[in-house]
Amino acid sequence: MARKEIKAGIGYTVGNILIKSIAFLTLPIFSRLLSTEEFGVFNTYMAYEAILAIIIGLGMYPSIRNAGIDYESEIDTYVSTIVGITVVPLTVLTAGIFAARSLFHFGSEYPWYVFACLIFHSFGTAMLAISNARLALDYNYRKFMAYAAFNAIFNVVLSIALIKLVFTSSREYGRIVGSAIPLILIGIEIFISLGQRGHFRVKPDMAKYALGFGFPMIWHFMSQQIQSQFDRIAITNIVGAARTGIYSFSYSIAYVLQVIFYSAENVWGVWFYKKMKEEDYPTIRKVSRIYMAVIAFLAIGMLVVENEVIHILGPKDYWEGSGIFIPILIGIFMLYLYTIPVGIEYYFKKTRYIAMMTIISAIVNIAGNLIFIPIYGYNAAAFTTFASYAFQFFVHWMISKKVLKQHSIAQSVFRLSDIMLILMVVIISGVAVYFLNAHILLKYVAFIIASLIALWFYRKELVFAFKEVIRKKK
Repeated sequence: MARKEIKAGIGYTVGNILIKSIAFLTLPIFSRLLSTEEFGVFNTYMAYEAILAIIIGLGMYPSIRNAGIDYESEIDTYVSTIVGITVVPLTVLTAGIFAARSLFHFGSEYPWYVFACLIFHSFGTAMLAISNARLALDYNYRKFMAYAAFNAIFNVVLSIALIKLVFTSSREYGRIVGSAIPLILIGIEIFISLGQRGHFRVKPDMAKYALGFGFPMIWHFMSQQIQSQFDRIAITNIVGAARTGIYSFSYSIAYVLQVIFYSAENVWGVWFYKKMKEEDYPTIRKVSRIYMAVIAFLAIGMLVVENEVIHILGPKDYWEGSGIFIPILIGIFMLYLYTIPVGIEYYFKKTRYIAMMTIISAIVNIAGNLIFIPIYGYNAAAFTTFASYAFQFFVHWMISKKVLKQHSIAQSVFRLSDIMLILMVVIISGVAVYFLNAHILLKYVAFIIASLIALWFYRKELVFAFKEVIRKKK
């Protein structure tokens, strides 16, 4: 029998694509229903939603993986504790935003229901992250896929209906409300079901454990979201929402790669923890090489097809976004590479390092956007984001080496040379695609030949990784 990890990995990938790549899957629909400016307003809203979801979740959901070891027999009570804690930031955030709106006319250009959607949409996203972390412990992907399918279908159908029938003169609000309601309903269901499994208990020692893990992480995740979302906020405020719409269109396509590697992380992370506990570092190194190669292959494949995909999915108003897709995607691949060394910090619970460096990286990104967007336009956002992710990777690489040394692990779990080789291949491929986009046949022939060469080069690692994944559990 194949191990559960195979089905779980596929399940999480499909589910995450349905939930997190709705923006990509529906581009042919909503890029034609919304103007570039309306599309930009919606994506700016989504940027704020991603940030508020971190505040409500308090950065606690990654602790579930550690709690699966430390509180193995009481894991449902632990999850119930986390769910109960989120009520506090949800209440404070709701009161604070509406008080500010009333007293200071905060965001008075937007109707009240947009703020209500923003808060409770963020709550639904936070609940889904907690649920996904819990389900991953058991490789239970089916329920996650059920949530994903519900969100995908309801999101699209409701948004189209609201745009066509209700918000005909403010179509961006129809898209906002249509996106929020499905996740709000999912969030409520998760809150109730996870609370019931743990009998709605909130244990002080577990709360201390979760907050001790999560407090540094909230700054990490907040900075991470600001790092990935601030570009859209900055573009809207500096050059206008129409440019945000074009930028977001390209980013939505590139974001598919991020969804894939975060989905793989659900399986990789659990496997990595197991191998770290067994001190099986040689196996980690071997499998990580093929893991990186597979993600790199997907990234290069997306680089190859991006020009044609953009022309198929969007009308002409969005086509200029093809020029910034390559740096955006390479930046997202750099973000993936950062998850390799940072796994060591997670395993040894050195979350303060993670938070500290992500904050600094976010500051680098914000400064870069504020300096270069006014000079070079919205294209600069893609390059400043890549630069901040590159900074983040190299700093965490050094920290991971320090953490290993602190735990008397002399040998490196990963090899920097392997990672740099993979990165250079992706960057060179991006440059090649830029010059070959005008020669479509030559571009695809070159990709096929390069793929066959890579398959031959990694043939031994592929066989080893395949055996490692499908072998029976002892």
